[in-house]
Amino acid sequence: MIQTVLLQMMIIMTGNYNFFNLLTITLCIGLLDDNFFMFARPTTYNKANKKSASPGLGGRLQDLLRMSIPLVVLGYLGYLTVKLFALSVDTRNYSVSSKIVFTKKQFYQWLEQIMPITIYMGIASLGLEVLMALLRSVLYERGLFRKVVCTAGTVVFSLVALFMFTISLVPHSVLTRSSQAAIPGQVSQLHTYTRPFHMTSSYGLFRRMTGVEGRPEIILEGHPSERAAPEGWRTYHFLYKPGNMSETPAVVAPHQPRLDWQMWFAALGNYQNNPWFLHLVYRLLQGEPDVLELLAPHNPPFPSSGPPPKFVRATLYHYHFTHKEECIGKQRCYWWKREKKAEYLPSLALTDKSFVDYLKQAKLLSSGKTKAFRADNLLAKAVVWSREMIGQPEGFQFTFSMFGSSILAMFLNRAIF
Repeated sequence: MIQTVLLQMMIIMTGNYNFFNLLTITLCIGLLDDNFFMFARPTTYNKANKKSASPGLGGRLQDLLRMSIPLVVLGYLGYLTVKLFALSVDTRNYSVSSKIVFTKKQFYQWLEQIMPITIYMGIASLGLEVLMALLRSVLYERGLFRKVVCTAGTVVFSLVALFMFTISLVPHSVLTRSSQAAIPGQVSQLHTYTRPFHMTSSYGLFRRMTGVEGRPEIILEGHPSERAAPEGWRTYHFLYKPGNMSETPAVVAPHQPRLDWQMWFAALGNYQNNPWFLHLVYRLLQGEPDVLELLAPHNPPFPSSGPPPKFVRATLYHYHFTHKEECIGKQRCYWWKREKKAEYLPSLALTDKSFVDYLKQAKLLSSGKTKAFRADNLLAKAVVWSREMIGQPEGFQFTFSMFGSSILAMFLNRAIF
């Protein structure tokens, strides 16, 4: 569990994956018992007993092992990290450099060896937890009735844990073909039966991370004249996703900007598979104020107070971070550099009949009069009023402001009441 939490924290520090990592950490909290949070203490516990208790030689040895084993494991993991990734610290430039020193073949060979061990470790850990729970139910509970009830409850929950562990072996074993083939057919069949309930799932949003050969980005541009000349195109900038090469990358997590997030998915495919993208272009051609609020507010190419664009087009670029060596001797250096890959969407106008017909066929555009939204309950009215008052807030600041306010209210509630 600790390794999973550390992994999620490292992902949060190095990437913007909204609240996905926080949800994974929250699930890990359920694996902790009451003793971890100091909620459960013996009824006879008091300060006098704590002072008078003498641990003895066995207790001291147990405490020493409890402290030393995690240090040894973490130290060994740190040593392997430095060795396998050639970590080095440059004190002059205050930078850390790394390089993978093992091959892909060596990694898969190690994975083939370690996967069976992880399964055996899981079986041993689960078996030990079940055994300890049964011993606590029999030895520490008072009275025959409580012993029977606690033992029966332990058996039931142990069977549930064993069932969950068994079906989780199927998504766990997909990392290697040999471990996947070693899973019994009955276990795979049981996992197939329970798949609609999403009781177990494999880790990760994507099997392969994108952006290795350059981060694909769609750049939207509008033209003010009736004729889409080669010059005069104005670029739409978004709140979070890369566009302006001189703009500092934004910190987004745990906020999830839906439009910027969907633009990333659209850049991985084409507009034919993303009809909502055409609907976005249609609203930009209309100059829809609610849509313009989802874009960067500073220096809009077509302000809502003026006329909307006559044409809109989209181009696919690959973005790369600028290396520090490329900035030597330059007075001004951009964060990004980009290369044009292809035309993502040809220039479109509201007068394009095929464009409008496609939106109607995809049921993204109504042929009749648009039905206005009415807030008919108190919560909906409060949301509409708040949006009218504050507009489109900055996601990162808004999320942490709400979170910080909740934490402050919790401490004030405990301090006052």
